[in-house]
Amino acid sequence: MNLFYPVNRQSKACWVFDALLNGWPNSKKIDNYQWDGSTSTFWGLVGDSFNLIKRHQAQTVPFLFTDMPYWHRFMPNTPRKSCYWRAVPNALHCNYIQNVESDRFKKLNVVVKDWSTRGNHILVCPSSFNMERFYDQIGWTERTVETLKRHTDRPIRVRQKPRNFVTSGPAAAQIPLEKDLENAHAIVSLVSIAAVDAVTLGIPSFASIHSPAAPVSELDLSLIETPSYIDRTKWLNTLAYYQYTEQELASGQAYEFLKEKF
Repeated sequence: MNLFYPVNRQSKACWVFDALLNGWPNSKKIDNYQWDGSTSTFWGLVGDSFNLIKRHQAQTVPFLFTDMPYWHRFMPNTPRKSCYWRAVPNALHCNYIQNVESDRFKKLNVVVKDWSTRGNHILVCPSSFNMERFYDQIGWTERTVETLKRHTDRPIRVRQKPRNFVTSGPAAAQIPLEKDLENAHAIVSLVSIAAVDAVTLGIPSFASIHSPAAPVSELDLSLIETPSYIDRTKWLNTLAYYQYTEQELASGQAYEFLKEKF
């Protein structure tokens, strides 16, 4: 397993890759993004990851994608040992349901709220430009808002991915996602993890087929006035099996579950 380390040695990717060096058999550190044609692990779409993932897909070579998790992500002043990291085989997100146990999700102690059926506005959450480019969806926000306006008169709010000069995501947000979701009728996203947060909070979701929330979302924006309220149990259990702590990565626990995909 090639581990494509980023140039920035302060990157959180190094924590994940250092753990995988111990917990994934036959793994090796790669510093220059020189691919030998074998299975690889990537962190986000940094460096040359974008192009190399596309090459893996084109040649049907398995790969492992790591990045921020669905729950319990690293935040300033959060102990590393309590944080999880996404680990998904052959895709950027887990967008399917498996028959797995509930043990990992229960361990997370995530509060799941009942579905909300009385919201007002629609919250549109674009992904990063690189994510739009990866899925050939550049211009997604403008097209999505135009489509929504053809099917609803509800207020539409666009929440760009929070970003500052240091980081992106919740740690960079001036307004918490939960605040923008208050009294929301639905969330609309491409592949944003914001949809996972929203569905957990009981807000109906409209998303793309590539989204981690796809199994519990409507995919057709023309149905924006009649969202689905799908049972979330198996979906929650599944996502919990695609995120691991550093200790679980280093111990081989992640490998034991994920190895069948390779």
